[in-house]
Amino acid sequence: MKPPFIIAEIGVNHDGDVRKAKKLILEAKACGASAVKFQSFSAESLASVNTPKVDYQKKRDRSSSHFEMLKSLELSFEEQEILQKFSLQNEIEFMSTPYSCDQAEFLESLGVGKFKTASADIVDIPLHKKIASFKKLTFISTGMSSIDEIVLVSKIYIQANCPFVLMHATSEYPCPIEFANLRKLENLRNLGSIDLGFSDHTRGSIAAVVAVGMGCTVFEKHLTSDCDDLGPDHSASADPQEFRSYVNKINFAWKSLGSDKAEMSAAESEMSQVSRKSVCYSKDFEKGYTVTLEDLKLIRPGTGVSWWTAEKILPATLTTSVKANEQLKPSDFNY
Repeated sequence: MKPPFIIAEIGVNHDGDVRKAKKLILEAKACGASAVKFQSFSAESLASVNTPKVDYQKKRDRSSSHFEMLKSLELSFEEQEILQKFSLQNEIEFMSTPYSCDQAEFLESLGVGKFKTASADIVDIPLHKKIASFKKLTFISTGMSSIDEIVLVSKIYIQANCPFVLMHATSEYPCPIEFANLRKLENLRNLGSIDLGFSDHTRGSIAAVVAVGMGCTVFEKHLTSDCDDLGPDHSASADPQEFRSYVNKINFAWKSLGSDKAEMSAAESEMSQVSRKSVCYSKDFEKGYTVTLEDLKLIRPGTGVSWWTAEKILPATLTTSVKANEQLKPSDFNY
């Protein structure tokens, strides 16, 4: 079973500052994340100047428009290449979510190993077709999506022979725990996804731990240096201390799943020798006596034969005398 793949979603929490982005990469590495993820876009190709802000964005900044906000958070191609190299130097995988085909082509030219699509872009069919053509593992977020939309996009990747993971998400920032809706994962299980994922916008880690038990192996959560920073996503992100706890709890939960093989552990095997019961004689019996199941009892330790074994060989005649509480042995009988 694959260990969890945990993405530190830096997103736009760098606030347009490459130095801040590098600091967050180092924080993600220290927290035990598997990868860092940014967002690749240009404001001009992503939104019109009249696009309104949503409520959670207004809470952090009422002065700028949606377009102006995006413009301040762009990363140039050169800056993205710098961050990819910095990530590689610090031995953490670099990822980014492209919001247009040209950004996807640029990431492909960088040689990124995996792609990630945004929930809002479930409707950007040309973008999905472009990414699927690369045939690299792609994580597809499904917040704001109907099951019909998810099915249609899944077919794009199936037809392109491109591996993908459907990422359950609720597009609220932050997401109240009662709206995490993890049961939706059951609807994603048989749509061609090679694994299941959870793009987690809830507070804390309880939803992620539950998601581990429901079969998720890929996790994503926003990371910030300071939840009080003014960018649009900081207040709904985890700070390094919370993110480190998040990673640890997911990994502990994954360890608890163990193996699907019905086998005893070494400690269980040792305990079974003591705490299980074995078939023993209820009293002394002489050679030649015909023993039946009524002449037996079950007592510890568990080093002797089982009741099922006794049922197979009895009734049978003793070839030797036996004592009370002595464990029954098949060699005691002529049968």
